[in-house]
Amino acid sequence: MGDRPIVLPHRGKPGEALGLRDRKKAQQRLDLIEVAVRLFKKRGYEAVRMEDIASKAEVSTKTVYNYFPTKRDILIEFLVADRERAISEFERIIETPLGNPIDDLVRLMEADIGDVLLPGERALWLEIMAVTVRERGDERFRRYRHMFTSYFETLLSHFQEAGNISPSLDVALAAHIIHIVHSENFEHFCMEPGLTVEGALSLARKQLELLFRAWADDKPMVDARRARK
Repeated sequence: MGDRPIVLPHRGKPGEALGLRDRKKAQQRLDLIEVAVRLFKKRGYEAVRMEDIASKAEVSTKTVYNYFPTKRDILIEFLVADRERAISEFERIIETPLGNPIDDLVRLMEADIGDVLLPGERALWLEIMAVTVRERGDERFRRYRHMFTSYFETLLSHFQEAGNISPSLDVALAAHIIHIVHSENFEHFCMEPGLTVEGALSLARKQLELLFRAWADDKPMVDARRARK
């Protein structure tokens, strides 16, 4: 989630190579996002104008608007690129579990936090989270929420099959709860400059331990699953 190179998803058909003109447009789009994100982190999202982005990128303000009708659209593009980039790390964790449910769930959370460390980076992610709440119906946001929750569910299913957690646990519901806990923790992490990644993950570990102790006697989870049917 931090200050890593931005790589936008390929917008053409699978296997279709982009022509020179399209490559130039894609690169300019990428350059504008990188310039905007740097400004957001340095000055704050609200303080940056589209004119500032144009000036820093050495293009006309009209050019910026041609690519992004609003600053919100830039945030969305940055979020999409960040989520796409993180997929490989999430899948690596899924494919190489350590053998302890809590350890592996915390690994996923750590990968999601990434290198978000500096105050400007945290402030930017608070803005992104605010946008995702306002635009909750956006298909892109639903996709990435479901994607990350599915990684939690995959891990829980693996450990359930291995006999590490109760066979009657509703892993889909449990994964949803864990995702909510992680989202709340990440927001708290972004709001508290003194909270380190290690401190945030330590808190998450304690919360997971409480959940798993409760789920050891998972009758409430079974009842909740039946209530949804």
